[in-house]
This record gives sequence, C-alpha cells and structure tokens, in this order.
Amino acid sequence: MSLPVAHELDEAGQDAFRRAAAVVAELGEDVALCTEPLMEYARAFSRAAQIRRDWKELGSPTVAVGSTGQVVSHPLLGAMEKAERFEHELGAALGLSPQARHKLARRTGAGRPPGAASARDRAAGGPPARRSLRVVS
Repeated sequence: MSLPVAHELDEAGQDAFRRAAAVVAELGEDVALCTEPLMEYARAFSRAAQIRRDWKELGSPTVAVGSTGQVVSHPLLGAMEKAERFEHELGAALGLSPQARHKLARRTGAGRPPGAASARDRAAGGPPARRSLRVVS
C-alpha cells in the first residue's frame, strides 16, 4: 500500500501505517476508506517513538529537579506515557490487537436478535395469563 502523505511520517510511522493497513485489509475493510484514521495512528506511533528516542538519548532519566528544587518525575516519562496511551487507543479503535478485535466483534454481534425475547411473559404464544384477584372483606 502506498502512503498517501509519506512526507509527514518518519520511517517508524511509515512502517506503522503499512502494518496497520495490512491488518485492516485482513479484517475485510477497504483500506482506502480508512486512510485518515490510519494516518492518525501512524502519526501517533511516530510521535511516541520520537519521544522514546529522546528519552533514551538523555540516558533514560526517571526523575528531574522541579522548579523549587524538589525531585519530580521526568517530564519525558509523562509525555511518553501519554503518547503511547493515545497510540494504543487509536490502535484499539482500528482493531489492531486481538483483544481490540474481540471487543469490536462483541459490539457488532452482541445481544439477541430482534424478536427473540427470553422472558416468559414475552415469549410467543399470546399474552401472559392473568391472575385473578380475590376480594377479601
């Protein structure tokens, strides 16, 4: 699959686009109709990968010094977590993982078919029998 806007993506993003497009095609969806969501996923993947590379280049720090001298979590850790969470959410919406596909399948085919009520009072065969009440004096 050729990338619609390849200049927007680095190599990691282009690879993510191709892999995601292959999964979407295997699921039977028209990849041409999913181009924008696939590009958004690829951009998110690329951003998360870039933040991770920057964090590793700094020596994978876990803490930093805050504005008043206190020890705080390193800002790139939070940015990396947020970017990866967004990437996973987009991937789940596209059905890129087995768990996400399972959830999507449950949503589309869930429940009883119309008219297949299971309650006794709704079963076929006419209205439910009425109970007669006795008057107590």
